[in-house]
Amino acid sequence: MRMEPKAIVKRKGHNMTGRGTSSIELNNTATNEERAQIIRNSTSLFNCELANTPEKCAEALNEFFDRVSKSGEIPSVEKMALALGVYRQLLWEWEQGSLGREIADMVRKAKELLAAIDAELVASRKIEPITYIFRAKNYYGMKDKMEYSIEKRDVLGDGKSAEEIYGKYKDALPIQAEGEVE
Repeated sequence: MRMEPKAIVKRKGHNMTGRGTSSIELNNTATNEERAQIIRNSTSLFNCELANTPEKCAEALNEFFDRVSKSGEIPSVEKMALALGVYRQLLWEWEQGSLGREIADMVRKAKELLAAIDAELVASRKIEPITYIFRAKNYYGMKDKMEYSIEKRDVLGDGKSAEEIYGKYKDALPIQAEGEVE
């Protein structure tokens, strides 16, 4: 059975421009019980032990992915950071190699797994594309722009003059009469 997303309803008396549009209290479709479950899921990760060795990191990541696969909750970078006993900025520093290549590789691979989960959720229409786009850009390094590298090079030779190039290839050129090139 396919469930349609619930519409977000503008609450009477609330301006939906400016601060009102960023209010999670005003702009969500979760019931009180659903919000309570989300809060319980997230706060249960608050006191996780710092996983700052390769062994602890691997164990914490395995436990995190096992937990979310059993509970059905959506894994996120924020929850993963909490499961590792850190905050997002420190997780980013680990990913950049502040604790060594082994932990950096584990964090990168775990974020790739999160990206794969998000991609499958959007492909199966379980999350809105705009949500995926936001997460992909902010967490997984995807970009809207193409980057080009342009380099100047001499494709005809190593700085040779037109006469030198003609001399090198003149026998390969079709000749009409008296040495004129077609």
